[in-house]
Amino acid sequence: MEDATRRPVRSHRRRRFEAVHKWSATAAAVVALAVSLYNFFELRRSPTVDVTLPHLIRLEKVGHGVRLYVQPTVSTRLKSEKVEVIRDALLQLTPTGSISSSKKPAFYWRQSVAWRYDPATDTVNNTWSSDPAPFIVGQDQPRQPPLLP
Repeated sequence: MEDATRRPVRSHRRRRFEAVHKWSATAAAVVALAVSLYNFFELRRSPTVDVTLPHLIRLEKVGHGVRLYVQPTVSTRLKSEKVEVIRDALLQLTPTGSISSSKKPAFYWRQSVAWRYDPATDTVNNTWSSDPAPFIVGQDQPRQPPLLP
């Protein structure tokens, strides 16, 4: 007759498997927690805004001066739950080479324009579109605001 308090003897192989299984499950849980925390903090971080100048810049002669029209692409490369609100734009030129000086010309965003084709005169004219106003930029919402600095 068998003793009721007697436990079956586990093999050495079975005990080693159970120990490895516990440690590997713990390690996988720690790695999953670390990845989750990293994703959480990355998605909560404010997005960085990238501004790319256009390949073409429009110039217009006005009286004794010149108007400069730019339409940069404003976007963000990183995925984020947050969006960036652009309230102001400044184009600052930095001279290089032998002409470098301490004075850097700066152009501030004065208004937004829209371009319209006039079939009567066969020209493309700009018209006032809006005063500088905030616009939203997200990863899936890149913007190309036409700016008159």
